[in-house]
Amino acid sequence: MRRRGARPIFMLHIPKTAGSSVNVLMSGLAESVAHLESKPALKAMIAEESVDVDYASGHVYLDDMRHLTKGRNWFTFTILREPIAQTVSHIKWVKSFGAPSRMVSWRGYSPGECRLFRALYGTDLDDVDKLGYIFRRNELAAHFFDNCQTRYLAGRRDRPLRESDYRDAIAGLASLDHVGLCERVEDTLSAVLQSAGWGALPVPVPRTNQARIQGGPDLDDPRVWSFYANLTRFDRRLYDHCRILEGAA
Repeated sequence: MRRRGARPIFMLHIPKTAGSSVNVLMSGLAESVAHLESKPALKAMIAEESVDVDYASGHVYLDDMRHLTKGRNWFTFTILREPIAQTVSHIKWVKSFGAPSRMVSWRGYSPGECRLFRALYGTDLDDVDKLGYIFRRNELAAHFFDNCQTRYLAGRRDRPLRESDYRDAIAGLASLDHVGLCERVEDTLSAVLQSAGWGALPVPVPRTNQARIQGGPDLDDPRVWSFYANLTRFDRRLYDHCRILEGAA
C-alpha cells in the first residue's frame, strides 16, 4: 500500500515486457489504480488532475506519458525485454487474435488490426518471406513489431526508424525515474517501490497474460535469425544500454 508522502507511480507499459504481471501485483497494493487500456477516458482525467490515483499504466508513448504526468510528482518507469523474445512474444500475441474463437472480439479493433490478425494467424513464425510481405503491406506492422521498444521511447509511431530515433530513445530512458529488465522483474519492481517511497516488495510478481500460441521461430536458421535481428536492431542496442546501467551485462 502507498505510504503517506510516497509518490504515485506511472508505468509506461511496452507490450510483452511483464507489464501485465506488474499491473496485477500493483492492483493489490494500490488503493486507486488506472489501467488506461480498459478506461481510455482516464487519460484526460489524469492529465487534468481531476482524478487522484496511486498507480497508473498504459501502452502510451513517452511523449504521451509526459503529457499525462506533467501535473503531479509521478514516479515514472518502464521495463525492457530481450528484443527478439519481446518481438516474438508480441507477434504470437497479436497472431492469437486471428483464431476463429476470438473473432467475436474484433468489434473493438480497427480494420487494419483485423487484417493483421487474419494474415498472421495462418503464418508460421519461420516463414520470414511471408511475414516480411505481411509487414510491408499492413500499415500497423511497424507500429507493432519493428523495434517496438525504441518506438515507445522515441515516440515514433509509423515511419522507418533512423539513428536519430535511437538517440531520442536513449534520451527518453534518461528522463524516466527508473528503467528495469523483464528478466529481473522482481528486482525492478522492488527498486521502483523503494525509490517511490512505498516500501519493500511484499509478495512475488505473478506471471500473467502469457502468449496463447506455443513454440517459436528457429533462430538457428540464419535467414530466420537475420529477419528477427533486423526487426530489433535498435531495440538490441537500447536493451544492452539498459543492461549496462543495471549492472547486468
